[in-house]
Amino acid sequence: MMPLRSSLCVTYYVRASATKPIKRLFSNADYISNTDAEFTKKVPISHTPIFSHTLMEFFTKPEHIGKHFQLLDMTFGTGSHTCYILDQFRRAGVKGTITVYASDCDLESYNLARRVISERSYDSKMLVPIKSSFIDLEEKLIKLKVLPSSLSGILIDTGISAMQWANQNRGFCHLRDGVLDLRFDPTQNTPRGYEVLQTIDDTSLLRLLRTYGSLKQNAKHVTNSILEARHMHYEFKTVQELFEVLELGMKNADMPQDPKVITDLLMKTITAVRCFVNDELNQLDYAIRHLAVKYLKPDGILAIIAHTDAEEKVIRKCLQNDVNLDMNEANNEVSVETIERMKNVSWKIHYGEPPKVLPMAEQILYPRLKDSVLFVASRVK
Repeated sequence: MMPLRSSLCVTYYVRASATKPIKRLFSNADYISNTDAEFTKKVPISHTPIFSHTLMEFFTKPEHIGKHFQLLDMTFGTGSHTCYILDQFRRAGVKGTITVYASDCDLESYNLARRVISERSYDSKMLVPIKSSFIDLEEKLIKLKVLPSSLSGILIDTGISAMQWANQNRGFCHLRDGVLDLRFDPTQNTPRGYEVLQTIDDTSLLRLLRTYGSLKQNAKHVTNSILEARHMHYEFKTVQELFEVLELGMKNADMPQDPKVITDLLMKTITAVRCFVNDELNQLDYAIRHLAVKYLKPDGILAIIAHTDAEEKVIRKCLQNDVNLDMNEANNEVSVETIERMKNVSWKIHYGEPPKVLPMAEQILYPRLKDSVLFVASRVK
């Protein structure tokens, strides 16, 4: 099975550029604390993850009691959801056994999952770490002898983890300076975020910002700002530099110089480039249409936490069984078998129209995730 290709075709090339001096534009209050900045060097502090109580209501249904519950967490991250579920099964006296296959394409998350087994005294059969992207995950599941139609639940939490957010060398956080790498798996030989900004053509950049970053009326301003800066041989390697580019672009466009507006544009631009670099929407589409359909048992639960409008659009299309796959753009790489499987599956939507919004208490606890929504569906056939 080959991945669905992005319709944004970009040719990458090396371009010499001069380094611009950097001035400090962020106030100290905008930066993540030193404690969070050192997060990757520490064992994550246990906390209750978002939507946890709702998820447990689905994962502890009466039909699961006394049986072996197999869950695939496709986005392990810092392990908060996986650990919460395992601890609830263990502490709450839920009858039956459980195995969580914890997958993540980020090596840091994979290594953390391996440490968690001993640090939390989990049996090796309870937590099975996997390093994989969505596209490559089926091959790993086959090696682990995970059978089709055998999973009781699949959990996907899109976006970035707390470790990635806090790592200054990755560039995911728009509120602190850092290198705009933006790759979920830095070991992959794929373009970094700043390389995309340095080489992408104007039409593709405009479409990228609108599709992935939900930038509408300001997408053209951001595109012009970046293209003009490139003519001045600006380098774009850091969050700070991108902030300066957007600030200058807004000034040249005679737009209000509101720092909050520029910070919002910065966040959406970084999100859009990150989504493109990691092919996130196509990966998500593949995870739902192929992996969830193939590996969930009848009545198995698919739970997806989304953080952007673009992700919500993909999830809705998949759960509505929209099989318009734009085959010309996909270069006919989707097999006939997969298309037939998509047509024959249906979902019972528990949360979807609308999805469940994050409770106010959790919005206060996790302001970065305040716009998160939860989709839940069970496989009917």
